Amino acid sequence: MDKLVYYITVFFIRLFGLLPFPAIYKISDFLSFVLFYIIKYRRTVVYKNLKMCFPEKSEKEIWDIERKNYTNLSDLVVESMKGFSMDFNDISKRYRIANPEILDPYFEEGKSVIVFLNHFANWEWGKFCAQLGFKHHPVLFYKPLANKYIDQYLGKSRGNMDLQLVSYHEVQQTIDEHVNEACMYILVGDQSPSNIQKAIWADFFNIETACVHGPEKYAVQTAYPILFANVQRVKRGSYELTAKLLFENASGTAKGEVTQVYMKELEEMIRKTPENWLWSHKRWKHKRIYDQK
Repeated sequence: MDKLVYYITVFFIRLFGLLPFPAIYKISDFLSFVLFYIIKYRRTVVYKNLKMCFPEKSEKEIWDIERKNYTNLSDLVVESMKGFSMDFNDISKRYRIANPEILDPYFEEGKSVIVFLNHFANWEWGKFCAQLGFKHHPVLFYKPLANKYIDQYLGKSRGNMDLQLVSYHEVQQTIDEHVNEACMYILVGDQSPSNIQKAIWADFFNIETACVHGPEKYAVQTAYPILFANVQRVKRGSYELTAKLLFENASGTAKGEVTQVYMKELEEMIRKTPENWLWSHKRWKHKRIYDQK
């Protein structure tokens, strides 16, 4: 079964590689309609999340965000498929780094940095073009897919533009191996933690939220500069990434401080264009249990 799914996936990736952008957006419009109106893919989850985060918004406003969110999701799907066949020049025309010079001083010092990415707009292309304008060697930590054939194929495709893909199980080992090299370590920080015992709790949309502990752990441990990646859709198929420094050195911060600063930055970005975040995730499925003794 894994091999069958692999062959189907590769077929669609190659098919999308042949199609022009106007065609893939026609497909995206159709997919969005099917997901929203027919399949109603996770609409209950999306609605519940939006109502929790925006209690001040009317039902009409919530519905409007919902509908646009499914267009964002569908665009992400087709653009991700298309991305595997795009070369450096193709990506650079559609994905702009607004302020690459922000990392230059650290590169000149031979110092590595950590960039916090998130599931906002098209983060997938952001992975592909991490080296656009940046001089650091890009290393993306990711969760390997259960299907090893697809994981190997996507890993090879994503690595075509000098992006080094590393399993999140090998973060420490990789950092140690590159200690004498100026690297840009990319960590996705807005995921729900699989290990709730290690979760860091933060205020996110005025809701106590469980956050993954990894980004803060390595931020504090390495004392590398920490940056936030703000990805915005300029227009359909065109994006701009702006990097913002969160911490010059997080080694002396209190527990939870790095995570809270990151989550507040993420919340501010989401509030401006909420339809561009991935609301279909069960972000608030965990509840904190306090010791009553």
